[in-house]
Amino acid sequence: MSKSEMEEKINKTDKIVDKIHKNMAKIKHKIVVISGKGGVGKTTVAVNLAAALANEGQKVGILDVDITGPNVAKM
Repeated sequence: MSKSEMEEKINKTDKIVDKIHKNMAKIKHKIVVISGKGGVGKTTVAVNLAAALANEGQKVGILDVDITGPNVAKM
């Protein structure tokens, strides 16, 4: 990969990150479910919490940032 191709990819990534930051700033409340260990139920807790809040009439969204194996879509 040439230097210019790498710079182009970095610029695209920077633009995506900026867009995410702007969109996240519009969200009033955020809940993070996090643990350093795998297999402890983070996805299950996040999905069930989102479902419970949605059932109460809240607008919810889930962002699964597990780069090794996102599972929210499977649930």
